[in-house]
Amino acid sequence: MVAYPGAEISQIDMAALVYFGVSLFWRASVHKWQMLDGEVYEPLGQLEEVLRRYLLGERHLPEDITVHVFVSPRQEPWRSFCVGPNPPNSPIKLMLLAGLMYVFRMDGVTDLDREHCAYHSARGVIFTSTTLDDMNGYVTLSTYLKQSGLNSQASVQIVL
Repeated sequence: MVAYPGAEISQIDMAALVYFGVSLFWRASVHKWQMLDGEVYEPLGQLEEVLRRYLLGERHLPEDITVHVFVSPRQEPWRSFCVGPNPPNSPIKLMLLAGLMYVFRMDGVTDLDREHCAYHSARGVIFTSTTLDDMNGYVTLSTYLKQSGLNSQASVQIVL
């Protein structure tokens, strides 16, 4: 895994990249979306209003919320969309979409989390990793196997 200072790369609009990720989490929390391989719904409770106000430009993201962005370096990344696996009430949510992975932490945020956050860090950190594509394929396959009634043992651990 490699970290880049996204804020120092003129071709990257960090505000837009973070906004897009936050909007995905917010949309997944306020509506049940029917996808080809199942339903996407990740309620965030009281954070839904905080995120809505951020998206409307009425507030900043609080210090106890971090957004980590991972970008696939491959020319042909996975083009699927999936959420999770996100255990209920987990303080960390994961979302993958077209070569991007967003990791959203809502509780227990440390100084190290903020230092590597695409939003709170002055460097606007972006990570690249080919593991993103492997994880996307694994999560997508796990979701398919589970919904097909087959036994799948999905276990993903993210260490930042």
